[in-house]
Amino acid sequence: METSQNELDNERQEKIEQLSSQSENYQKQIKELEQKISEKDNERTSISERLNEVELELRKMGDEHALKSVKDAEDLQSLVKERNALIEQQAIYSEEQ
Repeated sequence: METSQNELDNERQEKIEQLSSQSENYQKQIKELEQKISEKDNERTSISERLNEVELELRKMGDEHALKSVKDAEDLQSLVKERNALIEQQAIYSEEQ
């Protein structure tokens, strides 16, 4: 009977050691997964921040382009008016001669 009890104690101790080892392995895996998740979160945050910077830069460039286009259009209108005035003057000069 004592041998039987010792065998049960030994089996119980082995099971406890196995469970302890499995628990340590699971804890290690959990830590590794948490680290990977943290790295992915950091990477996603960096990508999101860069995307926001690029979108802001694109909007700024678009605004600058729009302003330049307006200025160019105004310059073009001014040149067209000046040309028309010169054509009128030339026509008047031609008629006088």
